[in-house]
Amino acid sequence: AIIKPNNNTISAITALPAGVGGKVLQVVSTTNSTSYSTTSGTYQNGFSVSITPSSASNKILIMAQNGKIDSNTSGNTIRLGLHRDTTLLSTSLYKFDSANPHGTQTIVHLDSPSSTSSITYMMKFHVGDGGGFVVLNGGDTNNIIAMEIAG
Repeated sequence: AIIKPNNNTISAITALPAGVGGKVLQVVSTTNSTSYSTTSGTYQNGFSVSITPSSASNKILIMAQNGKIDSNTSGNTIRLGLHRDTTLLSTSLYKFDSANPHGTQTIVHLDSPSSTSSITYMMKFHVGDGGGFVVLNGGDTNNIIAMEIAG
């Protein structure tokens, strides 16, 4: 038997009441151990996650953390960019020096995509200053989480 609290239908009790926002509706995550490297000064593809919002008024909270980043040149920088499809949303910069030859970076961003189509969020990267090459996830794990938040 289906239990119907307060004589409501199942669809009525799963819908959020008007004016209620901030609830997490879905969580999608990806973890991988792929290493990406480049000598380019333009963004290169890195790791990603896809999510399909259930309403165009909902927001997507993205949390992306790369594994170990590395470079062969002291003074070199790596620029990380969180992208929604082809749109740059947020950036982070890490500078390599002899005291910090390795590091990790985290980007957290609340997005308002205004869409109910599938969206891909991707951490891209490129060499900033200094030349040489940079490695995104040199032998560690990349993580990216997308959470749909009721608007």
